[in-house]
Amino acid sequence: MNSKKKILSQFGLYEKQKNQAWEEARLLALSVLGKVDRKHQALKGSKDFLEGVYHYLGAVMKYVLYLEGRKEGNYIGNVAAWKRNLVNNLSPRVLDHPRTLGKYLISYPYSLELNDLEKIVNMCKAWKLDLKISGDSEYFPGHTFKIIINKKKEKH
Repeated sequence: MNSKKKILSQFGLYEKQKNQAWEEARLLALSVLGKVDRKHQALKGSKDFLEGVYHYLGAVMKYVLYLEGRKEGNYIGNVAAWKRNLVNNLSPRVLDHPRTLGKYLISYPYSLELNDLEKIVNMCKAWKLDLKISGDSEYFPGHTFKIIINKKKEKH
């Protein structure tokens, strides 16, 4: 499997999509990935080019959110009280780019200081929440890490 197919497949997006709009988006993504590949090879692996691609694609994503009528920020919507409490009580640095995925609250910070870690750990202990910190971040890989928080399972 070539790298473009592999990347899209990891997100379940390589196979033909359910409707024409999604299919057009898939084809656009494949085209962009192909252009990035070709330009990266032509520039002999320029790290400056890759860093620029990260930042400009981030700007594209911000524009997509604008077209959807969303503002960049905390996309947490109508969520459980514990998630809302975390968002209201932790600094934006800790909950940078927060998202909810089912029962999980996920954040993608660039860095944390000791007092940030202590606060999030203490809050998770007090509210009986599970906390996982992972270097496997799909948001700006190589620059952010992932914090995953969810309610502990009740033991019966």
